[in-house]
Amino acid sequence: MSSALVQRKGLRRPVQGRSDRGVEWLFVTRLQEVMLKRNLSIAQVAEKTHIPTRTMQGWITERHCPRLGDPRRKQVAKALRVPLAWMNGLDQEASDVDDRNDDQGQADN
Repeated sequence: MSSALVQRKGLRRPVQGRSDRGVEWLFVTRLQEVMLKRNLSIAQVAEKTHIPTRTMQGWITERHCPRLGDPRRKQVAKALRVPLAWMNGLDQEASDVDDRNDDQGQADN
């Protein structure tokens, strides 16, 4: 089972997801992983990616998932500075995902 983050008055609690989902849902799992490692909130990721907060909440709580080929996937990978192939589940190596300072390279945006 995967888990998701839910913001409730500044607290985070896991939300149980389904483990029978296909490769398309690896994007959501990897997004959750990066957010946990970097201690990012849904609002912070939404702001960096210019994707509405409600959309991000739907992804993080595993109600929705952007389809393969959706340009928002690329927006998220670019904003988080992780390989799109890894986010999409095509590259199993997670060595590029670390505890980098999230403010790094903010002048590029």
